[in-house]
Amino acid sequence: DIKDKNISGEKRVKEFYTHNGLLYLVYSFAIVSIDMDKMLIAETWYTLRNNENFTAHSFTCFNEQFYVSSNAGILYSSIDNPALADFSSWTLDNTLLDYDILCPFNHDLYAGKRGKDTLYYFHNNQWQKEERFAVTDLRYLKSTNDELLIGGWGYVDIINNQGNTIFYHYWDTPYSWADARDAQFD
Repeated sequence: DIKDKNISGEKRVKEFYTHNGLLYLVYSFAIVSIDMDKMLIAETWYTLRNNENFTAHSFTCFNEQFYVSSNAGILYSSIDNPALADFSSWTLDNTLLDYDILCPFNHDLYAGKRGKDTLYYFHNNQWQKEERFAVTDLRYLKSTNDELLIGGWGYVDIINNQGNTIFYHYWDTPYSWADARDAQFD
């Protein structure tokens, strides 16, 4: 039980992600996978790479690879890697440090940083700044097959797969949605 373990670092779940019947819980110190059919912990991948701890922020699957954003950069590995629990077997891309949101959308992987105004996407094997739509005070990203939901501290913007805004709502009163931390597609 993680709650009772003597582990340094925050013991709060930062993010949930599901893939192929497993629920992945992102902690700063580990990625924990839970078999949803058996309701048992399948694996725990401690965030240690080459004898150095790193802090995990976000986790996703894109193009048959797992991605973890961290303070060291973005790590990725094939979902078929037999040594997924060993982060030294993952590739480290240190182009984007401390980006804490990962979201696949429209054949690209997006990376953002909460509270910042910049969004990047991975295309043709390189990170590119997203300039087709404005991002301010980023709070979350969600996607479906053909829509990207961008949430900030005072707005929600939904982008279609052509890069056009199909819904936008901004609020300026302090009590409208100012405490919204997340949004979901329905």
